[in-house]
Amino acid sequence: MFTRLIMLFLFLVMTTGCGADLTNSLPFGLGPQPEKLRCDQTSSSFHVCLNPDSVFQKREVRNAILQAMGLLNELVPEPEFLDTVSDYYSNGKIVENKQIDGRLVREDLVGTNYQITIEEICESNGTQYARATVGGSTILYNGCLVKRNGNGEIRLPHVAGVLLHEIAHNINYDHDEIDPEPDTVPYFLGRTAEAWLGGEVTEHESIDIRARKRMRNRSPRENQSQDSSSQLWRGMSREFEHHHHCSHH
Repeated sequence: MFTRLIMLFLFLVMTTGCGADLTNSLPFGLGPQPEKLRCDQTSSSFHVCLNPDSVFQKREVRNAILQAMGLLNELVPEPEFLDTVSDYYSNGKIVENKQIDGRLVREDLVGTNYQITIEEICESNGTQYARATVGGSTILYNGCLVKRNGNGEIRLPHVAGVLLHEIAHNINYDHDEIDPEPDTVPYFLGRTAEAWLGGEVTEHESIDIRARKRMRNRSPRENQSQDSSSQLWRGMSREFEHHHHCSHH
């Protein structure tokens, strides 16, 4: 029996992008992954959509996921956003002993078009916002750790950042489970998306400048609608460092 438990633990660690500590049941997202299904929409660039087999416990979380996907489908294909990514890794940055080519990351994002199967789980005492299968098409989203603003509204930029982090895992990017570096592709993409969508300051000045410039260039009406769920955000980068999407702290 003990040997079986050890084997199960090793299987979970090897097949998930953000570790284990599952508490409820063995979810459908772990194990052999089916071939990615393209979204119905014809798109020559990044596009993600929700697979109809997704399972949610709360309609509010499902709606937030759909809105966050819409935000990412508009944001990620933007040339400035893609430039931010390719520029950051332009010199073959070494992260966790791996050299990252910014052009390849950009190409991977542009070529991403698939249906994400999401299962909402509840781990109120957990430390992970979500987990994903590396190279797969599934995401486990922890609805009990969803972030809200002072009005009780779900913070859509944070949801979008979490999603893009996990999408990077689905694309095939991984990081160390115990002590991940913040410059790994999943963390960088998630942080960058949240900064752009929420207009918050991060520890990466290049992202700050582009994000603030983008916010300034919006009309007041656009700013009001885009920031309605994130206007009370403060200390975002600290929260990311101390409460990672895939944290084990």
